[in-house]
Amino acid sequence: MSRNTSSIAASFCNILQYNGSATLVGEPLCRNALCFGETVTGEIWLSSLLYETSIATTEYDEYTLAVDGVLMPDIAIPYIAEDYLSGQDAMLDKVLEIIKQQ
Repeated sequence: MSRNTSSIAASFCNILQYNGSATLVGEPLCRNALCFGETVTGEIWLSSLLYETSIATTEYDEYTLAVDGVLMPDIAIPYIAEDYLSGQDAMLDKVLEIIKQQ
């Protein structure tokens, strides 16, 4: 998981962590990444001639272990772009090291 994980992938991480089904590795999700919603478009509002607009609704339907809207990984490993640009995968290397130690 990373700060770029969102939508159903963020929800999937949350479900796995909440139910103890997996160990999450990576970076914390962005604040409120577990919020989701739909956009409802509208035409003219009320009896006035307001322009067409839309409304975004937000729902919190999931049980979570997130603190202040931030889901934290069980094993924190920061994403470092420089490692990827040099051909290394720091997250994978760290996870493999942890697995070997256990």
